[in-house]
Amino acid sequence: HSAFIVIIIGAAVTRYTGYNGTMHIRSGEAASSMYTSDLYFRVEATDKAGKYIGDVPVHMSQVLNSPFHLAVDTKQNGKIEFDYKGVLKNAVDTIEENMPGGKSMLGVVVPGAGGRQTVFVEDGEIKDMGQFMIAFNNNTRTDAIRITEKDGKLMINSPFDINRTAMPSMAKDTITRDVEKEFKEKCLYELGGPVFVFKKLYTKATKHLIAGKGEGGPDALLLDVTINGIKHNAQVLGGSGYISNFQDAGIEGMDIKMAYGEKEVDIPFSLKLDRFVLERYPGSSSPSSFLSEVTLIDSANNVKEPHKIFMNHVLDYRGYRFFQTSYDPDEMGTVLSVNHDQNGTMVTYAGYFLMGLGFLLTLLNKNSRFYLLRRSIKKIRQERKAGIITTIILLVIGLNSFAQTTEIKHVSVAEADKFGHLLVQTVNGRFEPVNTLAYDVLHKISRKDVFDIDGVGKMGAVQIFMDMPLNTEFWKTQKIIYIREKSVQEVVGITGSYAAFNDFFDEKGNYKLAQIAENSFRKKAAEQNAFDKEIIKVDERANVTMMVFNGSMLKMFPTQYNTNGSWVSWDDSLARLPITGSLKILNDDLQLNVFCIHNIMGLYLQEVYKACKTNDYSRADKLWEYINSIQRQSTMASAIPSPTMVNYEISY
Repeated sequence: HSAFIVIIIGAAVTRYTGYNGTMHIRSGEAASSMYTSDLYFRVEATDKAGKYIGDVPVHMSQVLNSPFHLAVDTKQNGKIEFDYKGVLKNAVDTIEENMPGGKSMLGVVVPGAGGRQTVFVEDGEIKDMGQFMIAFNNNTRTDAIRITEKDGKLMINSPFDINRTAMPSMAKDTITRDVEKEFKEKCLYELGGPVFVFKKLYTKATKHLIAGKGEGGPDALLLDVTINGIKHNAQVLGGSGYISNFQDAGIEGMDIKMAYGEKEVDIPFSLKLDRFVLERYPGSSSPSSFLSEVTLIDSANNVKEPHKIFMNHVLDYRGYRFFQTSYDPDEMGTVLSVNHDQNGTMVTYAGYFLMGLGFLLTLLNKNSRFYLLRRSIKKIRQERKAGIITTIILLVIGLNSFAQTTEIKHVSVAEADKFGHLLVQTVNGRFEPVNTLAYDVLHKISRKDVFDIDGVGKMGAVQIFMDMPLNTEFWKTQKIIYIREKSVQEVVGITGSYAAFNDFFDEKGNYKLAQIAENSFRKKAAEQNAFDKEIIKVDERANVTMMVFNGSMLKMFPTQYNTNGSWVSWDDSLARLPITGSLKILNDDLQLNVFCIHNIMGLYLQEVYKACKTNDYSRADKLWEYINSIQRQSTMASAIPSPTMVNYEISY
């Protein structure tokens, strides 16, 4: 119970002193600031006496929004108060014409993050479109595209040449720099990159925001702003994924700017991105992993160090933790998650330690509930022993009768077990039995260790793992790939929780998840919904299945051409190079044209495939002995587990 209290205290320390966010770095560039994951409402008010700044966190959820109050004290106008009133999700402008107090507005269509969007420019306003500006009845900026009303017509005057295309006739002309021409509706205006379309002129119009459909657009934070006792309505655009850039509010003639979004926070050092590396599954375009090679630069402490940041490998420095999260579509930039919560982490870890200590003391305490249960279980176990032995006898009889009545053309259990005793090197460099790898892989693909295959019967993980490269076409039609989410099942085109490998491809052989998986993989972890997470998992399962088919996962062979101790699979380019030295004597029996790893493994699989039909594994077993000898006589012989240790691990 003390552990729970300490952990709750740690959570409180994290809540009130810790913060996290993201850092975006382009290749060759350095960054020394992050953007918070929490959203902030920020205010900047200016009068003749000075500038006044304030901010407050805004907590939003699908269930509950947290109201806030922010007050800024000014010398000339006293206290200015900002109160939360509501939020409009994915807010969009809507226009109503012929309204009292309305004014003229231009409707201009420009490209946006989620597709086309309409921007409204009010009479007398200058609107920044990003790469250019449009001014309506306002000639104060000569670098803006100026639209003015003259004699009932709209005229355009541009500081640069604009190519214009009338729709739908597609007639083209050019608006020459500083030459006034008529501004026409339903025309495409091209600025040598940026484009826009003049949609419509609205008269006596009023503009207000409404909640839009879909996702991806900015939210609108609705506020009550009180100045000199008078309450005003205000709104500011922003939200998750938007940097809190200040926007003019202009209330009662005061210079007030407001912002809503992620807040920039400086950190006391910088990270430079030297190289971003994206790896993909062999023979696939799906990402398998990615890492960032960075240089940590801390001038104050005279530190300049290279580091690698990738999944499950973080960078810790001065209370900050950096995790690999996402990357840019052009693979020239990285997105890192940043966490600053050293105090909260230490308190929480202390709580975990107390909890572990409590568990240990519970096991040793003879008066505990655990001790009482253990004594009861001992008694029950004695009573069940006879029943278990009977069940085992019946099971063996059942398996024998099954074997006698079913014609098995797949690899035998005994040969699969023998194959499982060979060694393989994992991606982490560990040497383990093929048996261990087979269970790990099949459990990842299917969430099961034993499979009931139509027309064959029950097959274990190791037997299937060995059989998949031999009977590839058969296994491509078997529903062994687990898909939990119904939405992903619909994308693949199946009903139920299991899909076959062939289900992932359309009639033209295109991989159905290619673009969807790429988009989900690039998203920040905080932005990934249940669909994205399931897509990433299922894409991984499909690619792992393909690696089992082509054997690229079986790094079973030491090679004379690798001096770093790493082993290779039989489809590796190094596996095709000739084996030299004392091992050449093996070819006196094999008689291979080229005595190399690729041909040895190929011959072994060929002999196993033949034996599936003849049930004579003698030749395959001899080749197994040769592969075992190659492993045991390598330069890594002292580092690999002994046959006894292999047996222990398989038993475990």
